[in-house]
Amino acid sequence: EHSTAVETINQGLGWQKISTLSLDSQRNEGVKVHCIATIEDLGFNMKSEELVVDLLELPGEVSIVGPEFIILNSVSEFECITQEDDRESLVTIHVTSLDGDQVSFQMESDNKISVTVEEPLEGVIV
Repeated sequence: EHSTAVETINQGLGWQKISTLSLDSQRNEGVKVHCIATIEDLGFNMKSEELVVDLLELPGEVSIVGPEFIILNSVSEFECITQEDDRESLVTIHVTSLDGDQVSFQMESDNKISVTVEEPLEGVIV
């Protein structure tokens, strides 16, 4: 209960109640969630079906491997590495110049790219 925030909004002809459930990040199993609607004055009480929610863990570690310098017109490879047991994370790689302009690259695999810079740049951010 202490991890639930409740917001009640007047919708004109009625009220909308929004409950937000916050879970401890240390949990790594699934959670069962259900709703209960109660109107005490009418003695009304109704429970919804249970919804089973699987919790995904946040990546423990992400690192990038690649050269510190790029040689003009040469292929440079960069790889994003997550923990071995982290199969749920989606790895995306973005490459820009120091000015924020997109720099084209070739995807070699889900977590590896190759970059060939054909014109001088002050720097590249991977």
